[in-house]
Amino acid sequence: MATWAPQPQGLQEVLQTLHESTDMNVAVQRAITQKLNNFTRAPEYIAYLAYILTAMPQEEDRIRTIAGYLLKNNARLILTSAPEVAQYVKAATLQAFTDESLMIRNAAGQDIVALLNHLEPRNWPECLQQLMSTLDSPDLDRQEAAFNVLEKACEDYPRKMDVEINGSRPLDFMIPKFLMLADHPSAKMRSHAIACLSYFVPLFKLASDDEPSVRRHVCQALVLLLAARPEKLMPEMNNVAEYMLYSTKDKNENVALEAYEFWLTFAEDADLAG
Repeated sequence: MATWAPQPQGLQEVLQTLHESTDMNVAVQRAITQKLNNFTRAPEYIAYLAYILTAMPQEEDRIRTIAGYLLKNNARLILTSAPEVAQYVKAATLQAFTDESLMIRNAAGQDIVALLNHLEPRNWPECLQQLMSTLDSPDLDRQEAAFNVLEKACEDYPRKMDVEINGSRPLDFMIPKFLMLADHPSAKMRSHAIACLSYFVPLFKLASDDEPSVRRHVCQALVLLLAARPEKLMPEMNNVAEYMLYSTKDKNENVALEAYEFWLTFAEDADLAG
């Protein structure tokens, strides 16, 4: 965990406000809203929220979840935070994502989606690494929590995933993993995997990677989507068809075979072929 630590007085003030926020009295709510707006001007505010979410198990899950909700709504503040504050928020949120409480994990998951959007994966590679490694967890609930985050991120900002980080592209290991999980025994997990792949379809037309295994995985993903979710391919079908025709002539035999598989699948679907 990063070196930032809360000041007792500041922590107590934020915590008391979160407790008061559960009072449904209109006048109280108005005062709380004003107080919360004022907090956003405090340079360490999001770190206090992350601390309450992550490091205060003695508090009710409801209070910790409110802190998580406020952190999500103020995620943009991480861009102007001091380095030690930003580092703490990132580390604390990833820690909360492993909490025993489902409510806390869900809140942390929403925070991760929001923070990753503002920071971008290139500036938070350890987040993607943790999410992808959680997909290998034997705990189905944790697997699904990671997939919920990844699916939302893939839906909201797929192009931010298509970057090079330390010499490699996240998609180069994400797409093979999603392909593997498309055969998962759980229908929910299969659905998540196919959904994640579908959000990258607009990027596949750019997939002229030098590495044959990457090109083969792209072809595999498109074959899988054509069979499972053809409606996701339709808006990009001209680009997909052009890419697959090009891939049938690939000098790598495995890439070409996957491309031929696409056209066989296409021909076998009466609705598509017609």
